[in-house]
Amino acid sequence: MGTMTQTTAVDHEAEIAGRLAQLSLEQKVRLMTGADIWALHPIPEIGLRRLVTSDGPAEVRGETWDERSPSANVPSPTALAASWDPVRCRADGPAACQ
Repeated sequence: MGTMTQTTAVDHEAEIAGRLAQLSLEQKVRLMTGADIWALHPIPEIGLRRLVTSDGPAEVRGETWDERSPSANVPSPTALAASWDPVRCRADGPAACQ
């Protein structure tokens, strides 16, 4: 049986710091501005692929706004809190009740 190395959070942080140190100021700014409304620019030199993000506290949708491709939608935590209905709130999970 071969030996397995166990990586730690410290190892990951050191790796990320090393990769970030390779970036120019322009590349760092480019990461912060995004490629488009949904994604970050890829930087293949450090192993960063195009990274797609999402929006909203109550839904996750893809890269398009299209009624034919619905998102995973849950009630807004703000609307749940405004209802003052603990039973309704708990039905949507403990995180919504805090």
